[in-house]
Amino acid sequence: MANVSRWFDRNRGAALAPRLGRPAVAGAVWPPLFQYTIDGWGWRTTLFWYGVFVFASMLPLALLIRRPPAAAPEAQAREPVSGTTIVGLPAISCRG
Repeated sequence: MANVSRWFDRNRGAALAPRLGRPAVAGAVWPPLFQYTIDGWGWRTTLFWYGVFVFASMLPLALLIRRPPAAAPEAQAREPVSGTTIVGLPAISCRG
């Protein structure tokens, strides 16, 4: 979800909604489909074709989202300036 939220500057909630709603949709779609195919073809054939589907769909999707999005420019602006204090403690910069 962190990567998806970084891809959008505006309407992040709308961008995350499909990601967050996926388990509910999967719970409504896969069990009836599995029950139908298991009754018709058996569990071994059903799981074989499910594996083929997962492999065929995940490989292109993995290549599509292979690189994480670049860090947002405002993230650099939020780093503390050298010599400042946070709650009375000196700020430590993580940059080398």
